[in-house]
Amino acid sequence: MQDDCNLVLYNGNWQSNTANKGRDCKLTLTDHGELIINKGDGSIVWRSGAQSKKGDYAAVIHPEGRLVVFGRSVFKIDPWVPGLNSLRLRNIAFMNNMLFSGQVLSADGRLTARNHQLVMQGDCNLVLYGGKYGWQSNTHGNGEHCFLRLNHKGELMIKDDDFNTIWSSRSSSRQGDYVLILQDDGFGVIYGPAIWETRSQRSIAAKEKMIGMVTGKL
Repeated sequence: MQDDCNLVLYNGNWQSNTANKGRDCKLTLTDHGELIINKGDGSIVWRSGAQSKKGDYAAVIHPEGRLVVFGRSVFKIDPWVPGLNSLRLRNIAFMNNMLFSGQVLSADGRLTARNHQLVMQGDCNLVLYGGKYGWQSNTHGNGEHCFLRLNHKGELMIKDDDFNTIWSSRSSSRQGDYVLILQDDGFGVIYGPAIWETRSQRSIAAKEKMIGMVTGKL
């Protein structure tokens, strides 16, 4: 969101074409999944025009270099609710905070956001470190060479080396593209399906850095 009021996706060949059409502009993602650029006086300069039902949405830079708005959240991992074993944060390396449909986390693969880590451990347990209580799938020792995959119906699944399902989020929805975002507040949330996206060229730079935006935040 540039100072000249133009929203530009660099290395993605897209812009809102709103240069010099306002001052003190800001970009907002509404709770209906619409991106809106407002001037400093509140008047609307540009909108994506993609409205859906009220809920929590997410706008992210896809690895292919597209800005995509993903639909309402269908599943949430909450590390602030008691009842599971309290899990302390371990000293593990930084990684991106998003998993897209079709992507997997293999053994010791992880998502990271601030001091929160979602780890697909080698013991077949999916663990969220951080928050007051943490969270886990309680699948320790239930399989070998396990991996986590987000499918195209918004469902997270842990599968073993023989593709047996060890655990599922049971959040299956309609067919489409989804994204799991480990947010800065420690919640792991699945958004989708995608309801709007830019038309852009494949971008190597976008693969190296993924950027996330959730409803109502810059």
